Amino acid sequence: MLEGAEGAHELAEAELETLSTRVSRVEGLEKARDGLLEHLAGLVPDGLDGLTGEVRNRVYRMLRLQVVPTSEG
Repeated sequence: MLEGAEGAHELAEAELETLSTRVSRVEGLEKARDGLLEHLAGLVPDGLDGLTGEVRNRVYRMLRLQVVPTSEG
């Protein structure tokens, strides 16, 4: 009975280590994603100036952005 408990404990420890490794990997991927998005966001304003209205519209749709004019136009 004690051997079974020790085996379960070792298995639980191994599972916790695996989970910890996965959490660290996810956190690293999220950090990389955030950095990439920040970099790309800095490029977009300059790149949009050179696009035709149709292409700019496609980019906005891909990014799920919506342009709403103000009352001033």
